[in-house]
Amino acid sequence: SGLMIARFFFNWRISMKMLEQVIGVRRIPRVVFAGSPFTVGWRLKNSRNRTPSWGLRVVDRIGRADAKYMDQVTVLVPPMAAASEAEAGYQCLLAKRGVYHLGPAQISSAFPVGLIRSKIKIREVESLYVAPAIGRLHRSWNQMTQSLSRGEAEKQRQHRSEIGDFYALRPWVTGDN
Repeated sequence: SGLMIARFFFNWRISMKMLEQVIGVRRIPRVVFAGSPFTVGWRLKNSRNRTPSWGLRVVDRIGRADAKYMDQVTVLVPPMAAASEAEAGYQCLLAKRGVYHLGPAQISSAFPVGLIRSKIKIREVESLYVAPAIGRLHRSWNQMTQSLSRGEAEKQRQHRSEIGDFYALRPWVTGDN
């Protein structure tokens, strides 16, 4: 049992050391449209001068502001040398417009043995506003806009009446739809 306890202690101490001076910042785009993919990026900085960081992962949360549950996204971070930075990210596709929240997140490490995972929490929650999906215009849209700019549509409207035109108001009579 002493040998096993020593491995647990060793794993816990090293994994805590990996996270001691790691700083993580989330980067989200300014404009996001429903139905269009976008990237959420993470920039992590190892502020220690001598010790590198290995085996880091970021667990981020994303969900609608009015939802009870949030989805989790796990991102693996490449090894960082001492006093260096690394970037990681994930692609996201949100189907509905509205307000979404990202966070809180956590950075964790189970290096070197994987027996114990140490975590630090990033409590910052960011709001992401998702605009309606970008639509596609039909080919006839160009024809209609060109004819409107030339005044052709107004001439056609003056010469023929449409089915839904309003002429007058009269009392209802049996047989009217």
